[in-house]
Amino acid sequence: MTKYRDHKEVYTRDYSRWSVYPKIPRPDEYGRKSLRPGQIIEVEIIDVDEKGRGVANYNGIKIKINGGGTVGDKVKIRIINHRGEEALGEVIRFL
Repeated sequence: MTKYRDHKEVYTRDYSRWSVYPKIPRPDEYGRKSLRPGQIIEVEIIDVDEKGRGVANYNGIKIKINGGGTVGDKVKIRIINHRGEEALGEVIRFL
């Protein structure tokens, strides 16, 4: 028994890492839609940042939009880059 004395915990908390069962999503992950580069979406510009880019919000993700526009404009955009909770898009058409 002395060789097991160094182990603080017999069972690890990383059981899901080695599990054969699929990951069960948390309730806050059910409604979230992820963004992919090249995806086309329609958003409304809600703000303008310090560089003059439009800022929109899509399912809790902040999108900075190149190509002009002012607050209140509805635009169709193409996602260029997506990292974490921020994304970069370009204007395709004003609606």
